[in-house]
Amino acid sequence: MEEIQKKHKRYAVLDGIRGLALLNMISYHGVWDLVYLFGMNWSWYRSDGAFIWQQYICWTFIFLAGMCQPMGRRKLRRALLVFAGGVVISLVT
Repeated sequence: MEEIQKKHKRYAVLDGIRGLALLNMISYHGVWDLVYLFGMNWSWYRSDGAFIWQQYICWTFIFLAGMCQPMGRRKLRRALLVFAGGVVISLVT
Protein backbone atom coordinates (compact mmCIF):
# COMPACT_ATOMS: atom_id res chain seq x y z
CA MET A 1 0.00 0.00 0.00
CA GLU A 2 2.84 2.37 0.82
CA GLU A 3 4.33 1.78 -2.64
CA ILE A 4 1.10 2.94 -4.32
CA GLN A 5 1.10 6.16 -2.28
CA LYS A 6 4.63 6.96 -3.43
CA LYS A 7 3.65 6.63 -7.10
CA HIS A 8 0.69 9.03 -6.81
CA LYS A 9 2.22 11.95 -4.95
CA ARG A 10 -0.25 14.81 -4.39
CA TYR A 11 0.76 18.43 -4.02
CA ALA A 12 -1.19 19.91 -1.13
CA VAL A 13 -0.65 23.49 -2.29
CA LEU A 14 -2.09 22.80 -5.75
CA ASP A 15 -5.00 20.88 -4.22
CA GLY A 16 -5.64 23.76 -1.83
CA ILE A 17 -5.61 26.33 -4.64
CA ARG A 18 -7.94 24.12 -6.67
CA GLY A 19 -10.32 23.81 -3.72
CA LEU A 20 -10.39 27.57 -3.16
CA ALA A 21 -10.96 28.16 -6.88
CA LEU A 22 -13.88 25.72 -6.85
CA LEU A 23 -15.44 27.40 -3.82
CA ASN A 24 -15.01 30.79 -5.50
CA MET A 25 -16.58 29.51 -8.71
CA ILE A 26 -19.54 28.02 -6.87
CA SER A 27 -20.05 31.27 -4.96
CA TYR A 28 -19.72 33.41 -8.09
CA HIS A 29 -22.28 31.36 -10.00
CA GLY A 30 -24.59 31.29 -6.99
CA VAL A 31 -24.57 35.09 -6.98
CA TRP A 32 -25.06 35.07 -10.77
CA ASP A 33 -28.18 32.95 -10.27
CA LEU A 34 -29.50 35.36 -7.65
CA VAL A 35 -28.93 38.40 -9.89
CA TYR A 36 -29.93 37.08 -13.31
CA LEU A 37 -32.38 34.27 -12.57
CA PHE A 38 -34.09 35.53 -9.44
CA GLY A 39 -33.89 39.26 -10.18
CA MET A 40 -31.96 40.31 -7.08
CA ASN A 41 -30.84 43.91 -7.51
CA TRP A 42 -27.22 43.77 -6.42
CA SER A 43 -25.30 46.51 -8.18
CA TRP A 44 -21.94 45.32 -6.84
CA TYR A 45 -22.19 42.24 -9.03
CA ARG A 46 -22.02 44.49 -12.09
CA SER A 47 -18.99 46.40 -10.76
CA ASP A 48 -15.28 46.16 -11.45
CA GLY A 49 -14.85 44.21 -8.21
CA ALA A 50 -17.08 41.43 -9.44
CA PHE A 51 -15.28 41.43 -12.80
CA ILE A 52 -11.93 41.07 -11.02
CA TRP A 53 -13.39 38.21 -8.96
CA GLN A 54 -14.55 36.50 -12.17
CA GLN A 55 -11.16 36.96 -13.84
CA TYR A 56 -9.35 35.70 -10.75
CA ILE A 57 -11.35 32.47 -10.95
CA CYS A 58 -10.67 32.05 -14.67
CA TRP A 59 -6.94 32.71 -14.40
CA THR A 60 -6.61 30.45 -11.37
CA PHE A 61 -7.97 27.51 -13.36
CA ILE A 62 -5.71 28.35 -16.31
CA PHE A 63 -2.72 28.56 -13.95
CA LEU A 64 -3.61 25.20 -12.38
CA ALA A 65 -4.03 23.57 -15.77
CA GLY A 66 -0.60 24.77 -16.80
CA MET A 67 1.02 23.69 -13.55
CA CYS A 68 -0.60 20.25 -13.47
CA GLN A 69 -0.34 19.29 -17.14
CA PRO A 70 3.32 18.17 -17.00
CA MET A 71 2.55 16.00 -13.96
CA GLY A 72 -0.15 13.96 -15.66
CA ARG A 73 0.00 10.69 -17.52
CA ARG A 74 -1.62 9.88 -20.87
CA LYS A 75 -1.61 13.55 -21.86
CA LEU A 76 -2.82 13.03 -25.42
CA ARG A 77 -5.72 10.82 -24.31
CA ARG A 78 -6.79 13.36 -21.68
CA ALA A 79 -6.51 16.24 -24.15
CA LEU A 80 -8.66 14.37 -26.67
CA LEU A 81 -11.28 13.60 -24.01
CA VAL A 82 -11.46 17.23 -22.94
CA PHE A 83 -11.68 18.35 -26.57
CA ALA A 84 -14.43 15.82 -27.29
CA GLY A 85 -16.33 17.00 -24.22
CA GLY A 86 -16.10 20.56 -25.47
CA VAL A 87 -17.38 19.52 -28.88
CA VAL A 88 -20.32 17.67 -27.33
CA ILE A 89 -21.23 20.65 -25.14
CA SER A 90 -20.95 23.00 -28.13
CA LEU A 91 -23.21 20.78 -30.23
CA VAL A 92 -25.81 20.45 -27.48
CA THR A 93 -25.93 24.13 -26.66
